[in-house]
Amino acid sequence: MKINTSFVHYALAIACLKGISLLMLPIVTRFLPPDSYGVLNFLVSVAAMLSIILGFGMAEMMFQFTAKIAASALDSFIAQCVKFTMCVSCLFLLIAIAAADIWLALLPLKVEASHFILLMINLAVSSVLAIYLTRYRILQQSKPYMLVALCQGVLQACFTYILLSFNFGIFGVLLSGCLVTTMVTISLVLVHRRLLFCKEPFLSRKHFRYGSHIALSALFLYGLGGAENWFIASALGPSQLAFYFIATQFSLALSLAFEPFRLWWFPVRFKRFESNPELAAKGAVMGCFIITLLALFMMIFAPFMMTWLLPSHYHGSADYIAILCLILVIKTYAELLNLGCYLDKYTGYVPLINGVCAVIALVSIARTTTFYGINGVFFGLLLAHTLRFLAFYLISQRIARLRYQFTTLAVVFSLLVLHLVLAESIWLNIGLLTLSVLFAIKFLHTHSLDKVRDRYEYS
Repeated sequence: MKINTSFVHYALAIACLKGISLLMLPIVTRFLPPDSYGVLNFLVSVAAMLSIILGFGMAEMMFQFTAKIAASALDSFIAQCVKFTMCVSCLFLLIAIAAADIWLALLPLKVEASHFILLMINLAVSSVLAIYLTRYRILQQSKPYMLVALCQGVLQACFTYILLSFNFGIFGVLLSGCLVTTMVTISLVLVHRRLLFCKEPFLSRKHFRYGSHIALSALFLYGLGGAENWFIASALGPSQLAFYFIATQFSLALSLAFEPFRLWWFPVRFKRFESNPELAAKGAVMGCFIITLLALFMMIFAPFMMTWLLPSHYHGSADYIAILCLILVIKTYAELLNLGCYLDKYTGYVPLINGVCAVIALVSIARTTTFYGINGVFFGLLLAHTLRFLAFYLISQRIARLRYQFTTLAVVFSLLVLHLVLAESIWLNIGLLTLSVLFAIKFLHTHSLDKVRDRYEYS
């Protein structure tokens, strides 16, 4: 099969942006104690929430509406999005800086004003940068997209290391992000300056309505993964948040390892469903099997990696790896076994399910964290993601029934639970690895990609 050049470019861009952040983990933790690292990552969580509001679903809206716009009018429409985002970002920055003392008083952790202002500048500039990067994707210009990502990732890593070496601490990490994002964004504005001189009408109500729906759905998802940082920070303190965040970074590595399958499967699953529902069911189960197997390997090897890579005062993070991997697996099951809810007129179920489960997660975490500590957070997340998976699966099956074969998957999932429940030992890990490899061989023999390709040609 011919390798798609754009796929390679995007894969390199993702690997750069996400991979460098993982590679920087052992470096940053050597310069920052747990309290400082916890504060830094609480600020990252704040930025994640505000970026959803500030972004206003603009990138997704551009993907949706540019598909129906003639090529000659693309830049005029994109120019509207650029100018709107610039205006909103400037207004946001003015309000954030003018009312900095008010916002800082609302945060559960003590944050310095200089750190907050740097974060707000980075957020405002990043929202503009996101529009230019979206333009590259719309125009299928994957190479410049990759080059911008590589430039941003490498420069930020270098600046961060230099500033940390000079003992700038949290300020240095935030300053490096702010400087690099600003430099890259200004460069793109200058390179594509003709966009700023396009004369075009304003965005219409339908554009804002679509963007607001996307932003609302994203906020619901933040409630299922991200909002718990606020409860950990307020109830358990920055050190506990640092341990939790490090463990989530290793689960992020698990998600990145699964990304190639996700990139391949999600664009073709609807075509497969229309052509042969049996193949759609097999592909989804294959994805579930792969993420379960990857999670089992992560649960076994991640504690050793953390002991080797991180300073001793961060080794407590290893205790959280197993449960976070289990939560990620259940979350991925919900993404793979939800095809019916994404068919044309049934998409209204998606924000409804996400919203209800987000409320369940937040209420559960709020009520249990005070009494049970970090275990209360895990309970709330596990409960919400399990209910989300069941809701997506049951509703999707009512809309479009697929014949999933879960036998082998159920056995491998039981190995995952077994590792979580039983005390860790080297013999247990060896046994689980052996069994998982045997089941992987059996599963791949039965559900080989070659057999699937022979029966269905996809593009």
